[in-house]
Amino acid sequence: MAAWQHYSPLDLLQGEIRLFILSPGEESQPIAGTLLHTHLRAPRPYQALSYTWGSSAIQVPILINGYPFMVNSNLYAVLLELREKGKEIVVWIDAICINQADIQERNAHVPMMHEVYSRATQVIVWLGRESEDSNLAMALLPTIIYDTITNSDENANVLVHRSSQDDMKSIWRPLARLFARPWWTRVWVIQEVALTSNHITVKCGKAEQPWKFFVVAGVILHDAFVAGAFSHHPRIMNDSILAGITISSWPSEIVSMDPEKNKSWTLEHALTKLARLRDATDPRDKVFGILNLIPVDQWPCRPDYSLDVRTLYTKVALHIMEKNKNLCLLASCVTGDWPTKDGHLRSYFRRSLIAGIPSWVPNWTQMRYCPPFPGGIESTVPVEEQLAITSGDSFDMCFRVESGDILVVFGRILGEIVAVGEGPVITRPYDLFDGTKMLVFANFIYRHLLSIKHKITDETCMDAEWALMTCYASQPLSFTRAHYALWRQFGSLQPSSEFVDIATARLHGRQVMSMSNGCLGLVPFGAKSGDCIAILKGCHVPMVLRPVEDEEVEGKSKKLSHPHRYIVVGEAYVQEYDMTPLDQDSRFQNTESQELRLE
Repeated sequence: MAAWQHYSPLDLLQGEIRLFILSPGEESQPIAGTLLHTHLRAPRPYQALSYTWGSSAIQVPILINGYPFMVNSNLYAVLLELREKGKEIVVWIDAICINQADIQERNAHVPMMHEVYSRATQVIVWLGRESEDSNLAMALLPTIIYDTITNSDENANVLVHRSSQDDMKSIWRPLARLFARPWWTRVWVIQEVALTSNHITVKCGKAEQPWKFFVVAGVILHDAFVAGAFSHHPRIMNDSILAGITISSWPSEIVSMDPEKNKSWTLEHALTKLARLRDATDPRDKVFGILNLIPVDQWPCRPDYSLDVRTLYTKVALHIMEKNKNLCLLASCVTGDWPTKDGHLRSYFRRSLIAGIPSWVPNWTQMRYCPPFPGGIESTVPVEEQLAITSGDSFDMCFRVESGDILVVFGRILGEIVAVGEGPVITRPYDLFDGTKMLVFANFIYRHLLSIKHKITDETCMDAEWALMTCYASQPLSFTRAHYALWRQFGSLQPSSEFVDIATARLHGRQVMSMSNGCLGLVPFGAKSGDCIAILKGCHVPMVLRPVEDEEVEGKSKKLSHPHRYIVVGEAYVQEYDMTPLDQDSRFQNTESQELRLE
């Protein structure tokens, strides 16, 4: 159907928007309505809908201005729930109120989104249709909050510890599933609720609850998980439950950010902590969808859907590096794939590709499969402290760009990777909940260390294990090195949840490696023998770099390495058994700083 039958031009310079007037009707009647133009400065009272577009495979017709208009099945379901029998409903819905075929109109609406939602009399969050346990979960929200408040001497961790297996299935699992619904994973919904927390209603099927219940319940659920409470019930854990628990704390994080009190997100934190973890049909929305969460003077560019993804992501990466005056962003890059011995790729570690994107530009459509090391762009460390951590003391000499997409940096190549471990893979935080699994993995590290270091004693091997599992720990652990030795040798003194959390974060998605100079360390899956470890000026952690090679030179099938040209693979940890810090290790004092070209 031609767009002119539904849309007339908006006066975008005057802040004009469209509202959808949903006509009253019986359940058996088709969904119908009209479009009304209004100005944001003095709009007609309206509600704003926050929902997920979902798959476009199933389209359902409705009537707008008397003409058929196709919507996806999820939007159709919420329109059925919103429609009343005796009165009109005025609502703003992006898929209907924005002419999606008009790029200029789409561009103009992005900066207006926060105003569209903040000026609404009510924001309706639609989690989706009713499921077998969704009504139970919605009804449990006030009960869980009340129980936590009335048992103020017992935190959520204790409450979950005290829960039986049946309680876990009937209470905590339905709640986690509610947080695992697709709405929570979409990048656009973040800004839709960020500035409107006082008038949000959350609907799931016919059930509804105020947004503040989800804010509090999410904190309870997430804190209990972090404290290790769910480790007592590992059998109920699965990827869906984990997804809900993992994402449950972000409503409280959003509420804590108040632009009026100078508590807004930075661009890099919004990208790495919010956008990267969420889905977007259009990869450019990973950037455009979070712009309204940050001050305008931090915007890398105006919303422009005529930009291709490669150009946009490169522009954003350079903007962050120039603003922060360091290269900490490089640690957010995930380049390597992890092939198995038969040449196939393990699907969990298969990276998504964006045509032509340089390896030093983070691919924000790619989920990180290993948690970041502390102190970088994805941590909460202020920029001033990040600069103190890095080795770069002169921004003018930190990096430069050549030919548009080659990043010239300054650093030292510490050595080459000669061996990378093979064995168990930690791909989920609950993989190490069980103490037996933890021992199995520790034994794997032990055997691997023995295999790559022939002159190593049991004691120094234990030291290396401990160093790898607790690297970059910010403070001493209550579960000490001595406790670790007793646990490894006798199985006594079960590891504390604090130790398990740190070990999981360090080992998750990483491999043990050894270098040509005898050093040990951790590298992301996808690193391989022949890769180099480098310290870069302005970067807070060592980086894995892969020499650029040509597959064919002068018609001959052979590989030729290009001096000082590299692909970024990911961040690394490097440590020798004697625990000598890298910057004090005499073996590295003679390595020369040089220009390295990252492609």
